Amino acid sequence: MPTKTAKTFADLFREARLSDTYWVETAILEFISDIHAEMKRQKKTKSDLAAIIGTSPAYITKVFGGNANFTIETMVKLSRALGCRLHVKAVPDNLKVSWINAPIHRDCKSSTPSVTTSDSYVPQRLDYANGSIAA
Repeated sequence: MPTKTAKTFADLFREARLSDTYWVETAILEFISDIHAEMKRQKKTKSDLAAIIGTSPAYITKVFGGNANFTIETMVKLSRALGCRLHVKAVPDNLKVSWINAPIHRDCKSSTPSVTTSDSYVPQRLDYANGSIAA
């Protein structure tokens, strides 16, 4: 009788990453975390956010529970309520994305403002075999 080989956590995680559900839940978690961090930074409550977008605090609780229908429209509405923009990027699967929010100083001769804010990302390759990150 063949023996079953126990799967390691790394094996299970690697398998999970193959499913769309994993990526949907990851995107929702990242979005909710960003919204929560911005609310905290602005010292806004769930009730404040609900009032801004004209909904009930129960709906905001549902959003933070990950049980809301996260359409792009909903995500934009929640972001804009906090004075933010929603960024959606598609990047190759083997890249890790790190956001950098920093002012960019432009040359005074430029027709653009002297200081603008840029949202950019730094791609990094992920080596799933050994869990390393390369710039």
